[in-house]
Amino acid sequence: MPFIAQDAAERDEPTYLGSYRVRQQREACAEWPRGTVFPQQFEPVRSSLPVLMTSGDLDPVTPAANADELAKTLPNSLHVRIPFSGHSPNGLAGLECLDELKRVFIERGRTQGLDTSCVSKITRPSFATSW
Repeated sequence: MPFIAQDAAERDEPTYLGSYRVRQQREACAEWPRGTVFPQQFEPVRSSLPVLMTSGDLDPVTPAANADELAKTLPNSLHVRIPFSGHSPNGLAGLECLDELKRVFIERGRTQGLDTSCVSKITRPSFATSW
């Protein structure tokens, strides 16, 4: 909560959900002991370990651009963007593709050579309306 702007509740009030979340979290956090935040916590993570990142193209919470930024300091990373996905891909068709990508990544322990072509086949389920 120390990183949330002081006027966040006022700015959120006119939105659809209002300031409920900010107010509730401030109240809850007021009861918790506060630790020390070290300046290193604001530095980008740097690692040569393999990292597989997935993000939804339509995610308003943690946009795909966040993973693009992380990839700059993770040279052995692979960022897979999930079409039609928000914060969670639940409800999309073809998600077995992601399960397979994760399985192969874990088995091989590297991102090089992962076939991500199946991601383009992930779709929104169709629906019909009746008159």
